[in-house]
Amino acid sequence: MGLTNNPICINVNKNERLYMKKPSIGDLIEHTEPCFARTKTGKVVQLLSDQFVYKTLSSTEDEKHFYPKDGHGMCMYSEDWKTIK
Repeated sequence: MGLTNNPICINVNKNERLYMKKPSIGDLIEHTEPCFARTKTGKVVQLLSDQFVYKTLSSTEDEKHFYPKDGHGMCMYSEDWKTIK
């Protein structure tokens, strides 16, 4: 079974993109990826038309997860993410 058949991984309606929230550059975010059973935290470094790019925190900054220092992640505005403090 491919990822497209998994009900958790279905994208939202494209018409809803007009109303999607967007982070600001410098915001700390938490990006949940249920298809990969992982959650990443990072700092937003770039905003694009349909997604944003964030720098993942190193393992010393985020004790729950390990990610390579200076790694980057991408997140669609329609995915499961939230701003954290």
